[in-house]
Amino acid sequence: MHFSSSDRDVVDGVRRLQVADPYILGSAGPDDFGHEDQPSPENRFFIMDTRNNVRTDYASLAELDNAARALHLSLALQSLDDVYNQHRYSRLDFLLAGFLALPPIFVAVILLYALIRLFRPPSSTSFRHIFLRSIP
Repeated sequence: MHFSSSDRDVVDGVRRLQVADPYILGSAGPDDFGHEDQPSPENRFFIMDTRNNVRTDYASLAELDNAARALHLSLALQSLDDVYNQHRYSRLDFLLAGFLALPPIFVAVILLYALIRLFRPPSSTSFRHIFLRSIP
């Protein structure tokens, strides 16, 4: 894997990540496409500072752990699936889902109320019943 100076914000073959604002810590390895049953070991480690768009590479997991401690972070790398699932949904997603669900729920409640009123027998104290009874 070759990095040019313009590729300092690109990491290929990422295996595990940790998102700790404003840093992204991670490990990478060679491409194992077709050999997923026997993945090669992770051999590149990095910290990306998202404020400055700077990536710092480390030769070992121990070096990455020491650098994370220097930033007052505890190293806890997770698989890409776990990181994605943790950060996929935000409050905005739930707010928008609520706004999308409210109109159909409102219409369903109105229809249910109309159906109940339609099939309910009139009570003897209803205005219509009293009014119709008083007309000769």
